[in-house]
Amino acid sequence: MKTLRLISGGLFAVLLCFVFTSCSDEDLEEDEYSNDDVTAKINSNGRQYVDIGLSTLWATCNVGALSSTNMGNKYAFGEKISKSEYTSSNYVGGDYDIAKILWGGDWRTPNRSEIEELVKKCSWKTITKNGVELAQVTGPNGNYIELPYSSYLSNGEGLGGWYWSSTSYSYTQAYCLHFDNDVSSGTNNKYNGFLIRPVITNPSYKGGNTPENDENDNTNTGSSSSQHEKPDVGFYDFTATKSSIKVRYKIYNKNEAKISSAKIYYGKSSTPTKSISTNISGTFITANISELESGTTYYVKCKVTGAGGSTTTTVTKCTTNY
Repeated sequence: MKTLRLISGGLFAVLLCFVFTSCSDEDLEEDEYSNDDVTAKINSNGRQYVDIGLSTLWATCNVGALSSTNMGNKYAFGEKISKSEYTSSNYVGGDYDIAKILWGGDWRTPNRSEIEELVKKCSWKTITKNGVELAQVTGPNGNYIELPYSSYLSNGEGLGGWYWSSTSYSYTQAYCLHFDNDVSSGTNNKYNGFLIRPVITNPSYKGGNTPENDENDNTNTGSSSSQHEKPDVGFYDFTATKSSIKVRYKIYNKNEAKISSAKIYYGKSSTPTKSISTNISGTFITANISELESGTTYYVKCKVTGAGGSTTTTVTKCTTNY
């Protein structure tokens, strides 16, 4: 039995296209999800989940899968259509959460911090069930989930598990989970086709299927912050002149998190402390930082507050022009 060695998150990139054959979105509506783990429970809209002792509850199956031994469908980051081939030229992009669209309720794609929590706080080992290799991920409370491997080459080489988070890193890359001989969280090209393992925060939630419906649904109103997700925010991009930098962050769950405010911090050190006013428009948080030195590296981060609490992004480097 192969045991996966746990390592902390790092950045990685794979410049290969992903080819596979998958079932259609229409097939998903007739799926009957099953799991032989006695710890699995069923939420209000009929999907199974497991509490493995982390900050969120994990589904027992991937999007498009019938069981934990089935790989399910692959998607490019932010897209809602499963394709037969994934290349930079056929990447359409978007900000869709396919888990929320297809599963409804409170189901969603895990954000970056939830992926990192899975890497850092769980033990990993490879098992074989019904002839299928799976990563068995055991949480702090002893319960576990099983994640099927997926090949990123059509000839079957390059075995590994690749799963998207919902958090963008840049215009071209997003955070994801990878496991093979090691386990890591990092970034990869958005056009690649990866798997999705949904998570849920409130199993009894009975809102609509989409963020738009959720915002108008009053079933879950109340003062408890547990009824809302924490903000899922990622650095998007920046543009620079000799004396200014315009930075943008993207919010991936604005409606669910009930965003109320955002601050962007900047400075020359890796722990920026100067704050600047921001503009929240749609799903983007923008700030124009002026009166800067030319040819200088600045560090930026964003703190976003919503009904479910606050989230502070990682620090990103931005450099002004010479």
